[in-house]
Amino acid sequence: MSHLGEPEIARARVEGRRRLARRQRRTRKIRKSVIAGSVAAFATAWVAIGVQLAAGHDPALAQKARSAAKTASVHKRSSTTGSSATTQSSGSSSSGSSSAASQPLAPVTTSQS
Repeated sequence: MSHLGEPEIARARVEGRRRLARRQRRTRKIRKSVIAGSVAAFATAWVAIGVQLAAGHDPALAQKARSAAKTASVHKRSSTTGSSATTQSSGSSSSGSSSAASQPLAPVTTSQS
């Protein structure tokens, strides 16, 4: 069994403190870089979403606009076919009913809960 003298013990303690300080600096540096990366990614995502919305490309509104456009085109097609069919059928009858049939129908909006 080897006995360490006072100077060896003191050197070992100093070396241990140095290693501990190096480890703490390294840990602090890693933590800071991870936090900085997370904050940067979060900020980038928010900026990208903000720019997209400011440009008028709202995905939620786009869904509603697409469905509204489909509904409007369906109504337009049905009113066009309906008025031409009534015009053809009313062409042989009176002219008073053809003017009423040529007016487009108002779109109907419904909501489900």
